[in-house]
Amino acid sequence: MNRRGLFNISKYYTAGIIAIFIFSCKQEIVFPDPGFDIKSNREVEVRRDTADFYDIQLAMDVPNGVEKIEVLNGTDYTPIVQITEHKGKTKFDFVYRVDISEIVIDTTLSFIIKVIDKDNRSFNRGFVIKVLKFSIPEVFLTGGNTIAVVAPSYILKGEVTTGMYPIDSIMILFEGVLQTILVPDSLVTEYQLNETVYIGNLDPAQEYLLQIIVVDSRGERSATNVTVIKGVFEQPRRIVYKDNRMNREHTFDFHYNTESRLDSFVFVWNSGGISQSIYQYYLNYDANGNVTEIGSRTYVTAFPDEGYYWFHFRNIFYYVDGTSELVKISSNEIRYFDSGLTEDEGEEVLAQQFVYREDGTVSSYVGARYVTDIQYADGFGAGEKIFAEYWYSYPFNEIIDQNRRRRTGFDPVFMPTYIYGLPPFLLLHRSHMVLFNDLFMHQYVFTGTELYDPFGAVSPLNYTYTSDEQGRLVKFSRIETNNGSEVIYDYYIEY
Repeated sequence: MNRRGLFNISKYYTAGIIAIFIFSCKQEIVFPDPGFDIKSNREVEVRRDTADFYDIQLAMDVPNGVEKIEVLNGTDYTPIVQITEHKGKTKFDFVYRVDISEIVIDTTLSFIIKVIDKDNRSFNRGFVIKVLKFSIPEVFLTGGNTIAVVAPSYILKGEVTTGMYPIDSIMILFEGVLQTILVPDSLVTEYQLNETVYIGNLDPAQEYLLQIIVVDSRGERSATNVTVIKGVFEQPRRIVYKDNRMNREHTFDFHYNTESRLDSFVFVWNSGGISQSIYQYYLNYDANGNVTEIGSRTYVTAFPDEGYYWFHFRNIFYYVDGTSELVKISSNEIRYFDSGLTEDEGEEVLAQQFVYREDGTVSSYVGARYVTDIQYADGFGAGEKIFAEYWYSYPFNEIIDQNRRRRTGFDPVFMPTYIYGLPPFLLLHRSHMVLFNDLFMHQYVFTGTELYDPFGAVSPLNYTYTSDEQGRLVKFSRIETNNGSEVIYDYYIEY
């Protein structure tokens, strides 16, 4: 065969391949996947005052034609409805109407809209509708609608809401007598209630009525009734202490003398596994009810050649004769070895030169540093003062202003572990200072701390609490932020 013949065969062969390629490409034309543009919001709030329905609106774009549209429950993906009336359409507006006319409480609805084309390809998106009930004045109280009062006053805390319509006024009545009228400074539909109500001394055998009447700008009003009873003071027998990070339980077990004073308590620190550290605390009192000594005994490991020993640490308080005014505070460390050896460090003065104000509070003292402006908060009875310093993990005698905190947000709920007669100036174990600050140094619960120095080296703390219907504190929690994460330390109180 000559060259011309070969060329012709090659030409026809190449043309055939190109023709086959073009033909196959025509056979494999693929339409784009289905989709849609959202013409309404994917997340929306709808108030029942203004609507009985909400329309989810979509601009459909289905090049290969719609086979069906499915509406699914966005919570569990179960089908709600299958829509076929748009079958074969490619571009059109789609509306799915959500009926909310029967909803009477705040409700969150979630949907998935799914479009499926003739090749069974699909596209979907989720939608959330938060339906808000009809606007009515409401009060949500911290601690519920039964309160137990332990002081002549009570701090009413909670939130007032009125929906769409601004708050006109909030009235607080006790036993039918108007206590106060609150009028917001601006047009608001939410108001944080934090009001002191003076209720006097209550009869433990009687229930009392506290009313909160809220009026909105339409004149619509609602009344919230609160049952008030006389709170009881009961001494705890145990506290379980744990945090949400380590999830270990530590315990305090309390023992009282015949005069119902705290006589001793045992603190068991769980180090993990079978390891425990046991601290035995005790207290001594004088005839005036002042604590003259608080100490702890711990059985610890010494150096290998010395075996084990009892470590005895104590704070000793000296008073002006016949009063509760401090003269000085000293400390003493003693070690009792199993071998019979005793090491007594002798007394070391921790603080002295206490200066008192006319109201009986401490103004200043001299420790390792001169500490002034000791903080107290106003109490809930006439002339009552509450010690407000928070020494944290720094021993009180070495405190510097940059690391000082003061307690804030006291509520008239008894701290059942408060030790009456114990001066709130302690050293003891540094690692236990935070526990002593939380439990033993103040007679009422508090909800936070703040810094003396806004540029201080320590962070403020937040606290929450829970009381039972008898007014007893059953849970007290410290909330700290460490390296950006929140750590919660809970005290569960058992009676």
